[in-house]
Amino acid sequence: MKRIGLGIFLLLLCGLLFAGGTADKSASSKPAASGNQKIEFTWLHHLEEQGKQDWVNHCVTEYMSQHPDIKINVEMIPNDNYLTMLKTRVASDDAPMIFDLDRINTLAFVKAGHLADVSDVDGLKKNFNSDILSQGQVNGIQYGVPLDVSGYGVFYNKELFDRYNLKIPTTAGEFRKVCDTLQENGIVPLGAPFAESWCQKHFCYAYIYINCVEKNRDWFTQKMSLKSNFSNDEAFKRSIATMVSYKKYWGEDPFSTCWNDVLSGIATGKIAMTINGSWTIAGILSINPKAAVRTFAFPVSDNSSQTQMRIEPGNNFCVYNTADKQVLSAAKGFFAYLCSVESGEYYAKAANGLTGCTVHVDSLPAVKDITNYTGSQVYNMIAISEFNAEYLTAFNDITQKYLMQKTFDMDEYTKELDNSFKAIKQ
Repeated sequence: MKRIGLGIFLLLLCGLLFAGGTADKSASSKPAASGNQKIEFTWLHHLEEQGKQDWVNHCVTEYMSQHPDIKINVEMIPNDNYLTMLKTRVASDDAPMIFDLDRINTLAFVKAGHLADVSDVDGLKKNFNSDILSQGQVNGIQYGVPLDVSGYGVFYNKELFDRYNLKIPTTAGEFRKVCDTLQENGIVPLGAPFAESWCQKHFCYAYIYINCVEKNRDWFTQKMSLKSNFSNDEAFKRSIATMVSYKKYWGEDPFSTCWNDVLSGIATGKIAMTINGSWTIAGILSINPKAAVRTFAFPVSDNSSQTQMRIEPGNNFCVYNTADKQVLSAAKGFFAYLCSVESGEYYAKAANGLTGCTVHVDSLPAVKDITNYTGSQVYNMIAISEFNAEYLTAFNDITQKYLMQKTFDMDEYTKELDNSFKAIKQ
């Protein structure tokens, strides 16, 4: 009974976040400075990769060394629990001052009054281009800044490709031939860590973005608002059907396979490829620093012009809108440092990834594989609102239910998605 009571309590706290009006912000990020007391606040994040944690620790250590009157507490929460915990903290008047949000939750937090206007932070227009900054704007006001950029494609072990004389595929047919060759030689062609729903999402989105969202940037929001459905969406059906056709390449039990299993498999040459974001590079190298990890754009069809590298500004890093002006000023000062070129350069090197800030560093080959795509070969995912948490959970759960069946009934699948989205909307 105690567990049930606690769960209800947390849900009520989360519900306060959007239950008309905002929570009292006056006590956020306590304590504030008094006399010789330091101004203290918290940075809450979900950056589990070692390189990104190195960047977090560097930024905090460097800034506090330059500002001895400030103390920054760092808390890391696994991605699956991050948003729930953040909402709970905000609702219980224990909000962190620095945190990050995806686009759709940025909009929700702005509506609830929880995000500070960071338009006056030094260096934003100088260090970030206008397209990147637009990701964090609502009604022309800057409420967040994407400090990183993600490239979405296929991440692979180049040594395996070299061993079997495999060329980078540019069409779906070529990709299948690569998978067949790898499978014939005892290698899992395409690591599918579907024990973690966020990984399954990226497999689905690889097709959905090119087939559906590129033609309609409001595709996700229209599904949530019921302005369009899944049952009559032929492009969506084609996307999922194509994904299902690769099922034989996913390994023996993809639904019990975790993300770290796939990273280890690619790092050790047991798995050849996976579909995910550019953080995959650092994940593989953290297991085997000598791994020959590389990247290519995922071929979604036999039309090579549709083989595009998806580029997306990362989550918006934000500042909580506390009524304590002293804490707010201190947090915005640290936020300015996070948005600096020095911070961006350290991130690019430590995390082996892409940064939203304009920097000039010597990147890894796998990162250059992403940045070398230009023009029509790149699809920029700027200011697109994807499924929010409730709709995404329904989408992932129903998709996995049908993927686990021996035969995939598309009509029943899309019908169940439509019914589930209607129930959520009501």
